[in-house]
Amino acid sequence: MKNSKLTLQPLWINHIERFPERMRPRLYGALIAFLLHGTPISEKLLPYLGILLDLMEEEKGDVHDKTENELVSDSSECLPTLISDIPAEELEYLRTYTTDCAQRYCDKFNIGRETFETTVRNIFDHWQKPHGTGSAIRHKDEDDFWQHMSSAVYYEFTVTQRIVPKEG
Repeated sequence: MKNSKLTLQPLWINHIERFPERMRPRLYGALIAFLLHGTPISEKLLPYLGILLDLMEEEKGDVHDKTENELVSDSSECLPTLISDIPAEELEYLRTYTTDCAQRYCDKFNIGRETFETTVRNIFDHWQKPHGTGSAIRHKDEDDFWQHMSSAVYYEFTVTQRIVPKEG
């Protein structure tokens, strides 16, 4: 064991504590194994811990030695952007929005969860590009983010209709 000391940041703990008690040991175990030994996060746990990986990369300003394929499943559209100035609050808003709204939008628009998550991430990534003001779009609070994202997602699924409904 090369390094047996580890300090978990309060933000990481708060994030994991939001999930059901039965999931927490697995989430903590996967996060600790990743931090201490570089063990890739399993595909099943990545939706829950992906935001923490995004935050860690933002704080460090670089990408871990792990390749993107080791960290995520084959849905490369959901990879974190390499833009280094995304505030942690915005990433947290994205995580809570994606987690809390997925089922409702999947049912409403008859789409798969992966389609919803990819669409939300693409919208978020678009906001990170400089716009007319010369800077990325930022939100004053979580409510503002949810309203803006809900409008964008609704527009994407009803007006542009670039998505393909799930079969069955």
